[in-house]
Amino acid sequence: QALVPADAWSALENADALPKDYAEKARAVVKALTESLEFESAGAPTAAERFRKAEPAKEAVKAFIKDWAASPLVQGDRAHDDIVLAVRELGEFYKRNGSRAALSLEARESVLAKLRDAGENLPAAPPTLADRLLGL
Repeated sequence: QALVPADAWSALENADALPKDYAEKARAVVKALTESLEFESAGAPTAAERFRKAEPAKEAVKAFIKDWAASPLVQGDRAHDDIVLAVRELGEFYKRNGSRAALSLEARESVLAKLRDAGENLPAAPPTLADRLLGL
């Protein structure tokens, strides 16, 4: 325990206390938003391409907000707080600049940093059937 940072140790100790559905939806939001933002930064996609790539992220965010954004069961969880801050920052950016605006580099990097932090603080996904069968 002395070799592990206190906040990481706390996250490990509390990992079993978090609802399974929460962790799944949180991982889905982190993955989908990260993929969408990285796609946008990988070149100059058209608005149609950005919207198409953002659709899974929108659905993941809606599911997360509906079930977990205000749930007292996960309040104070670092990953939850980072996801909420990232979504809030995206919402504020689009409110100021319009829904068709491309994210600024500064906004994208800020949101991605929050998502990386959230991903690092989520419990690991359980191994898939293939992982278990292959012993990975």
